[in-house]
Amino acid sequence: MVEILPLLASFSPEESVSIEIRGLEGTAELSVWHLGECIAHHRIHESGTTYVSPLSEGGYGIELKGEFGIARTAIEVTTDSRSRLRYGFVTNYTPGRDLSGFSDNIRRLHLSGIQFYDWAYRHANLLGGGESYKDALA
Repeated sequence: MVEILPLLASFSPEESVSIEIRGLEGTAELSVWHLGECIAHHRIHESGTTYVSPLSEGGYGIELKGEFGIARTAIEVTTDSRSRLRYGFVTNYTPGRDLSGFSDNIRRLHLSGIQFYDWAYRHANLLGGGESYKDALA
């Protein structure tokens, strides 16, 4: 499966846009779209990170076409990354948890704010009392 993920939730107009491409075998065409118009093309030859020249403020569609089909994502270019807050939350604090899937999901959803729910341990000391917290619902 081919997947494309922006490296950041939003980019500033002064910086190059970085896109990670995973699972690509062969070549593909990366296109940048703005308001229904294709504004840039890049030929991609392998998986890895590719960079698109800085773009003006706005929302952009990113499309990768190849023998595999089409993979899509979107990016935001803004001078104020807090102007359109997209937030998610975390509730799993398992010690030693692999966070790579969590990190990828933040990028897939273009989240710009994460809230860490750690309330249970502090309210009436529910199952607290040590370095690690055991979630009663897990």
